[in-house]
Amino acid sequence: MRTNDVLQNSPRNLAKLNLVLPVFGNVARIGTEIRCVSSRLAEQGHAAGYCLGNMTIGSSRLVSHADVSFSVYNVANARYSDPAGPGFTQDVIAQQSREFVVRLVYGF
Repeated sequence: MRTNDVLQNSPRNLAKLNLVLPVFGNVARIGTEIRCVSSRLAEQGHAAGYCLGNMTIGSSRLVSHADVSFSVYNVANARYSDPAGPGFTQDVIAQQSREFVVRLVYGF
């Protein structure tokens, strides 16, 4: 049974594109991601759609038995919000701006 109702916090469109390339003679890799979400219905209104870009450079050859990476999430520092649930006072909740992450994963 189809009702064509718009569900709360359910985007009509999602898109994601990833690209990873080797750099420095295959010693490292650089990756980029673009993620887009269309607008969503909130309790009293709507949360606007947005697109975010992320970048990562990493290597498994810099440290023996380990992967090392540096990432920047939300590269363009886009301002965006997600719909809040029914237990919240605000209609939408602003999300974190640009974020820097260094990661080391060591294997035994």
